Amino acid sequence: MSSITWAPQPDINGQYASPSNYSNCLLKSSLIDFLTLQDLNQYNTIRNASGKILDLVLSNANINVVESQFPIRNVDILHPPLEFFFTINVSTNFSATKNKCSHNFERADFDSIIAFLNGVDWLQTLGVLNNVNEMISKFYEILQVAIDRFVPRSCKSSKSYPIWFTPALIRLIKQKHKWQ
Repeated sequence: MSSITWAPQPDINGQYASPSNYSNCLLKSSLIDFLTLQDLNQYNTIRNASGKILDLVLSNANINVVESQFPIRNVDILHPPLEFFFTINVSTNFSATKNKCSHNFERADFDSIIAFLNGVDWLQTLGVLNNVNEMISKFYEILQVAIDRFVPRSCKSSKSYPIWFTPALIRLIKQKHKWQ
């Protein structure tokens, strides 16, 4: 029984688009495959006193990594403290005032979906593409066409109160407005 022990991989950085560069090491090759499949990039470029990158900062969003100027404890020169900054878009609109439409798969015409997908010449459609990412994108595109054609959409009615309001609270608000 063999085991793989994780060790820092200082030569793996944000430029790992070519997994073939790592074909001599199963661990590196597997890590690169995982990062590529998950669309993750490594953003840490801070090296320790030995010139190695010890911490991986992986994300599919843009992250700025810097060495901390205000560490909370004594700094180990072989393991510098890091800070990373990123932007999060937060929606402040919590009300359910818009109609929410979605596909109703319970009423889907599955026979037509199967016929549509069987009618696609997959070898011709996918065979002309250059890589797996383009192929999967094309597959999803065709699947979305089938869903849009053969799965009806259902829309929930709009409400004028936020989604966390209970029916009892809504009744109280209506009573308050009635007596104003």
